[in-house]
Amino acid sequence: MNPFCETTKLPYLLPAKHHLTHLIILDAHERQLHPGVSVIITYLRQKFWIPSIRQVVIIRKCVICRKTDGKPYNAPDPPPLPKYRVDDAPPFSVTGVDFTGALYVKDKTGSETKAYICLFTCASTRAVHLELVPDLSEDSFLQAFRRFCSRMSVPKIMISDNASTYMAAANHIKRLFESDSLQSTLSHKGTQWQFIPKRSTWYSGWWERLIGLTKTTLKKIL
Repeated sequence: MNPFCETTKLPYLLPAKHHLTHLIILDAHERQLHPGVSVIITYLRQKFWIPSIRQVVIIRKCVICRKTDGKPYNAPDPPPLPKYRVDDAPPFSVTGVDFTGALYVKDKTGSETKAYICLFTCASTRAVHLELVPDLSEDSFLQAFRRFCSRMSVPKIMISDNASTYMAAANHIKRLFESDSLQSTLSHKGTQWQFIPKRSTWYSGWWERLIGLTKTTLKKIL
C-alpha cells in the first residue's frame, strides 16, 4: 500500500509568480517555526507543486529571521590615508611613538624588575627604532627621545596617544624648543607634537600593530 496521500501524489499546481503562492509560502514558513529553505520546500511539496520552487521560496524578508540570523553591518571602506602617511619625505620626518607593556627582566643581582620598550616608527616608510627604558617617567622618555634623535634625525612631527607621559614630555619639549640657545641651533628643525583624538584608538593602529609584532618577536627569541 502506498503510504502517500492523494494530495502528495496529485499536488495542486500553483503559479510561481502569484500573490496566493507567496502567501502560502509565508504561512508554511511560520507554521514550521521559521526554518530554512530546504525544510519549507519539503513541507510544501507534500501538497503543492510550484515550478522553480527554490527560486520562489525567499525568506530573507522575514522580520523574525532577520532579527535572529541577521549579520552585523559590514564595515565601511576605510578613508584615504592622511597626507603625512604617503608623502615622499626623509625617514622619521613624521614619527609615531608608543610604549610596550611591562617586560620582566633580571638585574645584576638576579632579582626581577620591569622594563619597557619605547617604539618610534616612521609614518611613511614604517621603519622602526626601539629604545629600552626603565620606567614610564618623563625623564626616561626624554632620554630615549634624545638617543633617537642622535641616531636618526629630529622629526618634524611626533604623533602619540594621550598618555600622561607624552603630555608632560610635549610640554617639556615645547619649553625646550622655545629657549633662545636651542632656537639658534634648530632654527630650521623643529618638532611639532600632535595627539590623536581621545578615545579613538583606531588612529594609532599604524604603531600599535608594530608594538604587537615587537612583543611577539621578543617572546619567540627570548
